[in-house]
Amino acid sequence: MLDLLTEPLITVETAAGDRERRTLPGVLAELSAGNIAAFPALRPHQRHPWHAFLCQLAAMALMTADETELPVDEDSWRTLLRRLAPDWPDDEPWSLVVEDVSKPAFLQPPIDPAMIAKKDPIPTPDALDVLVTSKNHDLKQRVAAVTAPESWLFALITLQTTEGVMGAGNYGISRMNKGLGSRPCLTLAPAGGPSAAFRRDTMALPGITERIESEYDFYRRDGIGLVWLVSWTNDSPLSMTDMHPLYIESARRVRLSRANDTRLFARAGNSKSARIDAKHLNGLTGDPWAPMDIKNNKLLTLGGDGFTYRRLSTLLFDRDWRKPPLATPRRTDPPGVPMILIARCLVRGQGKTEGYHERMVPLTPKVIGALGGKEDEAILGDLSRARIEDAGKLRRVLSESVAVLAAGGTLTDKGYVDTTSRRETGYPWADRLETDIDAGFFDALWAEYE
Repeated sequence: MLDLLTEPLITVETAAGDRERRTLPGVLAELSAGNIAAFPALRPHQRHPWHAFLCQLAAMALMTADETELPVDEDSWRTLLRRLAPDWPDDEPWSLVVEDVSKPAFLQPPIDPAMIAKKDPIPTPDALDVLVTSKNHDLKQRVAAVTAPESWLFALITLQTTEGVMGAGNYGISRMNKGLGSRPCLTLAPAGGPSAAFRRDTMALPGITERIESEYDFYRRDGIGLVWLVSWTNDSPLSMTDMHPLYIESARRVRLSRANDTRLFARAGNSKSARIDAKHLNGLTGDPWAPMDIKNNKLLTLGGDGFTYRRLSTLLFDRDWRKPPLATPRRTDPPGVPMILIARCLVRGQGKTEGYHERMVPLTPKVIGALGGKEDEAILGDLSRARIEDAGKLRRVLSESVAVLAAGGTLTDKGYVDTTSRRETGYPWADRLETDIDAGFFDALWAEYE
């Protein structure tokens, strides 16, 4: 069955530099104790889905048991997780393979066998994952001929909690704006790697849950937390009024199975509607990591240029945008300790992806304090906007000057070179300038503020 609660399937790198395998409860215990430095099998675009999954799962487990402290032993976490699925004493919801598809498996809802019986097998986890590489250049498809169960685990989590619309019958998650949107992440993280980030976010989520409930009145504290526990044998979507504020999605009808040679494979079925009826929300579900466009009442949909200094400055300081709660300083954050601003997003296009974007910006204690106060944050915002305006002026001056140079000083009757000359000769140099500005923008901004 590949039971995540009892079988050590997940590779971790400990703080001492050793590589070992842990159960899912063991991972939660080691994270709580600060002993995990990395997950070596995790691909870059899977980092946020895995982190969010662990934090949402742990927070719901603590809240269900009315606990306020993170256990540091595996048995306690195993007990807490089983309380989230009390109707399944044989751990089906925590097992990667349950051949009886009328029962849940990990992130695999119960379905009718006919829904996947005629579907072609998906032979590798990278073929199940959300990445679309149309020309098979950047990441080769279906190359993982022999894969560990944890690769399927990470692919399942990424698919079920971040996937968008991929053609007829393949709907996306509720926590994104429209089918071609993304599930973005903007957060603060203390030094200490995944363990420190897990502890900070998990301990903050119960309080954030109360805030979500006050802003979104359709949630229920006793609502569905693990969506894959609910049978999906018809095409009637679940309602947001049935959901727990921290619900973990399961957007596709997917089931894992074993071949005769014990290798894993998957089959995926279509549906006539999204799993959760949330189209009207434009992705605004209270996701604790996702920036909100207040002006247009929707979740951030990142463009292919990623988290440029202009975009990140807008998300941090523009009044038309609302930072997610985990991207603001918490009272429980250790005082006087540097942190990192982390931005992550897989940008989705029409039948393709437009890149995985990740940016980490170091923050000094003084800047962290400013981000937690309206007046000081306003000062930072003013400085940032002034710098961006200066950068725009410099870009225009450079592109025009290079174009004039390339044209041998020849100008139009209006006193400037034609647009084609600027585009062909001036813009590439302006783009190089923009790259240099981007690289040092925030370090210079923090220095000016201090």
